[in-house]
Amino acid sequence: MKNNKQQTAADMHYNYEDIVNRYDSLTAQEECYLWNRVEEGDEKARIIIINSCLKYVLRCSKRTQKYTGININDLIGEGNLALMEACQKYDRTKGARFYTYARYEVEGAIKKMIANASKQRESQNVDIKNFQDKDANTLFSDENVSWCKCLSERIQNYLDQNYYPGVGRLFLDTMLLTTEGLSLSEAAAKQNVMPEFIRGMKRKVILHFKNCKRLAA
Repeated sequence: MKNNKQQTAADMHYNYEDIVNRYDSLTAQEECYLWNRVEEGDEKARIIIINSCLKYVLRCSKRTQKYTGININDLIGEGNLALMEACQKYDRTKGARFYTYARYEVEGAIKKMIANASKQRESQNVDIKNFQDKDANTLFSDENVSWCKCLSERIQNYLDQNYYPGVGRLFLDTMLLTTEGLSLSEAAAKQNVMPEFIRGMKRKVILHFKNCKRLAA
């Protein structure tokens, strides 16, 4: 029988799968039209392109989970991050469709995750007060012990539910590396993610949880 935490994770996954399956795949002509709009500064067009590939990430993650046993949400998160990075790096002048280019990027990221699975840390018991980088000494410098209890778990759940499954773990693991003497940029590079992405997540986390604390006071 599943405990409450496992059930919540399963429900989140099925809800996500239902949403992803609503997005249509794009024809070559539709993709070309949308990239023209992206080049004109239309970020909504970029989101449509990314969403059209989410089903592939889901299929690849489910297939990988069957023979590795790695958490499906972690695989989806890794694949989705690779997809978003692929959308930033893609050069359509080289002739390949974005779907083809993104597929190799996603598969490469997931294969790397499998290879590094044994080295990855658990972030469940991370002390949030020790998160450091060049921009600030601590993520939450003035928090009392009672409010910080289970904060890392709440951060992971917040990011997973509001962005993509797996983003919370990636954020926490990257921030954990900064406590070992690495800068945020170095830690992000070690996790194969853009430092700007981690900084953006950090700003969202700080704003969200400081508002939560303010409301609870």
